[in-house]
Amino acid sequence: AWRRTGSSGQAERHSLTHSLTHSLTHSLTHSLTHSFTQAASAARHGQIVQIPKDPKDRRLGVTAFAVASAGANSATTGCMAITAADSFDMNSASCDTSLRCPKCFIATTLSADVALEIVKCSTGRVGQAFAMTTDYAQEYTFINQDADNVLTITANAAAGDNTPLSTYVLPALSSVMALCYGGGSNKLVFPALYGGGKTVADLGTVTTADINGGTLDGVTIGGSTAADASTFAALTVTGDTAGETQLAVTGASSQTANILDVAINGPTSKLTVSSTGATTIADAILTTADINGGTMDNVVIGGSAALAGSFTTVSASSTVTATGTVTTGGNIYFEQGANDVTLAPPSSVSAARTVTLLDETGTLPVYTTGSGRNVAINHRAGVWESNTNNMAAGNAETVTISNSKITTSSIVLTSAAGCTSGEILITRVVLSSGSMQVSVKNDGVLDCTNRYKIHFLVLGAIA
Repeated sequence: AWRRTGSSGQAERHSLTHSLTHSLTHSLTHSLTHSFTQAASAARHGQIVQIPKDPKDRRLGVTAFAVASAGANSATTGCMAITAADSFDMNSASCDTSLRCPKCFIATTLSADVALEIVKCSTGRVGQAFAMTTDYAQEYTFINQDADNVLTITANAAAGDNTPLSTYVLPALSSVMALCYGGGSNKLVFPALYGGGKTVADLGTVTTADINGGTLDGVTIGGSTAADASTFAALTVTGDTAGETQLAVTGASSQTANILDVAINGPTSKLTVSSTGATTIADAILTTADINGGTMDNVVIGGSAALAGSFTTVSASSTVTATGTVTTGGNIYFEQGANDVTLAPPSSVSAARTVTLLDETGTLPVYTTGSGRNVAINHRAGVWESNTNNMAAGNAETVTISNSKITTSSIVLTSAAGCTSGEILITRVVLSSGSMQVSVKNDGVLDCTNRYKIHFLVLGAIA
């Protein structure tokens, strides 16, 4: 330390003060000029600009991006704005408007969900003339400013490549940062919690999600609140517990529409279950069915293979055909309005046929197509009814009645009746083995107005 007094000391102190002031001013000016020059250079190359701050000020620095629309890129652009699907080659020195592209992209206003394709990020431009090598890694920023639509970000080795190297789905009003390494084969590496092949132990509660691919394992859909609607291209239900219902369809308490409606590629339903449980099937092959009620309309039973059938009442409006034995425990009634019922062989059969009543008692009215046909009543007592409806007065005819009980030595008692208005008489009976010929005549003065009948009783042979 030294001290000088007088005029000479004052002059020395003035000179020293001036020198120190000039030195500090020059040093500070040079430092600030250098800092702002670096900041301006970074801004011109689309890099993040950090405004210098007082070291004593602990507030975070301010980060700013110069935003320009795609097609309006400039040397100072720090973030590229898009409004539709787009693709950017990060290796190209003329990525957009003959300049390299920045590492920030923002979707401002989208009219639909769009895709943003980032090509060749591993050789992306660090400066206009310098491409990144394996000694570098770059950070990318993606912002979806749209309030409704989704921005899908893909990393590709070539433009238009249908097999992205990495993919990130960015929801509306959200952002994400990714890294691209020079030796990373053009892949964008997003934060771990984005779902791209990652396993998350517990994702928590997601209020809204749009899942467009992948697999759901061990997931209950609509566990506490049922989904409004679900659509599947194919649905397979595989049970794992024997005591559980594998597929349950429950309608609303006031259900009026069908509970179940199955259609094949069109509006025509193939299977429906109404709100009351009525089931309508367009076409069904039922291997085994237990039907306990209802109505069967226009149905052929036993169409290809016949089995036994039990009915309380069978009503046929057309033909009933039986190729075997028809057995009944009650009466069989042949009713055809006011018309007669004919038991006769088909028209193609010319030979006589036999109609047999196996019971020992009863009446079998047989209406043949002409007299002389064989009619067998194989019991000891019976009634034969003629085919002739109105035998004229004085006319006669002979009929044959077959009966296995009759022999040439039998005693057969006969009588005629039923010829209203006329008077039918039996004039002759000729016995043969297994049959008898009965000759009758209307001996009255008036014609018969209905069929006549022959009553007979077969007794044993003559002793």
